Amino acid sequence: NYKQAIQNLKEAERILRENHEDEFDKRIIVTYGNYAWVYYHMGQLTEAQSYLDRLERICEKFPDASRYSAMIPEVYGEKGWSLLSSAAQYYEEAKECFQKALEEDPDNVEWNDGYAIVLSRLETFSGTPEKCESTQSMKQFRRVLELDPDHGEAMVLLALKLQEFNQIEEALELVEKAL
Repeated sequence: NYKQAIQNLKEAERILRENHEDEFDKRIIVTYGNYAWVYYHMGQLTEAQSYLDRLERICEKFPDASRYSAMIPEVYGEKGWSLLSSAAQYYEEAKECFQKALEEDPDNVEWNDGYAIVLSRLETFSGTPEKCESTQSMKQFRRVLELDPDHGEAMVLLALKLQEFNQIEEALELVEKAL
């Protein structure tokens, strides 16, 4: 449904403006590309071109950018979140996006959190050995908490993982701290 897609993009743009005003141009690249794609498929070529023009103006600011895209950590991270919120078939690609974002910006809490979440979901699908004491996602959630000790979502998600491995005491401590 194209109209719903446009509504979702408007909501994403609003959230980016509110939460990332200082780096809005870096973060809006993926959203503007999605607008252009949706308008193109709706046959609204003037609207599609207006978003391509916006992309071009933004990408001029980045020396290594192409005409309509800049492969910067914010683009990889935003793409990772988009893929993560889609369907399970995109989780591997989301993982790769977060990895690329973290190569350039290893201390970014948001990209570390996304990476931990996608690892956790991939582990759920692949199954983890029962005798395992720690998983990649658990290590990554700990990394998020190292960067932001008050990150409630990471605490709860790590607690759920710990519970899977019968590490109940630490799981309860994390949940209590998150509350």
